Amino acid sequence: MERKSCVLVAAKLSDKSADTFYLATTSAFKITPEKWCEILMVDNGKECAQFKKIEDATGMDVYFADKTDLNSV
Repeated sequence: MERKSCVLVAAKLSDKSADTFYLATTSAFKITPEKWCEILMVDNGKECAQFKKIEDATGMDVYFADKTDLNSV
């Protein structure tokens, strides 16, 4: 969820594979207004392994959450 606008882009995944995450993410952001498609924050799960392909397909920068730095949120 984006904090200022409270916009949430979500998709239900059938499994935790990187291919499924890639397809769901790129599909979801194709129908999302461009002004909300700048940065994607993901966790460190194996489903995020294709983050470079997501960056190429969406034009967004993908960042990984740092669970050790919870005070910065």
